Amino acid sequence: MKKSPITLKEIVISSFIILAFVVVAIPNYITSRDRAKITEVKSNMHTIQLAAENFSTMAEGYYPGGVRTTVHQIVPYSPNQLCIAGAERPPFPSNALISKLGFQNPLCYYFSAVKNGRIAVRVKGCVYYCAYDQNGNLVGEGEAGFSYEIRGVGKRRIPMRFMLSSGG
Repeated sequence: MKKSPITLKEIVISSFIILAFVVVAIPNYITSRDRAKITEVKSNMHTIQLAAENFSTMAEGYYPGGVRTTVHQIVPYSPNQLCIAGAERPPFPSNALISKLGFQNPLCYYFSAVKNGRIAVRVKGCVYYCAYDQNGNLVGEGEAGFSYEIRGVGKRRIPMRFMLSSGG
């Protein structure tokens, strides 16, 4: 028995089926990849929150005014030179509480992963840390804060609805 060759009709039908799978799979892949990156921004926000709370326990209940503020700046008699980040993107200095290698901006690797202050210039994927005094005024780097808030920026440079803050 002789096998019949593949016909043009079979090739077109097979190509159409493969194309249909690709048309369905690619948008699902892109959507799930974007969700994973937004989840990583939220994870970075939580890491900054844990570092701020850890800092607070070392600085007698005060929060840092910025990500480069050290415990020694808040409590002068303490020899502790730890800070939240010490830099805006990896590599972080050895005295940073978030010195883990995985902490980076998941949406734009060459942009800042963490910044001080309210969200003014929106860097997508960046986490913004700002501390406040007892009257609710923004405090700067090197100053003590009584409360803080942490916000992240999403894919389209829009601040995320998810926000972390201190209990104070």
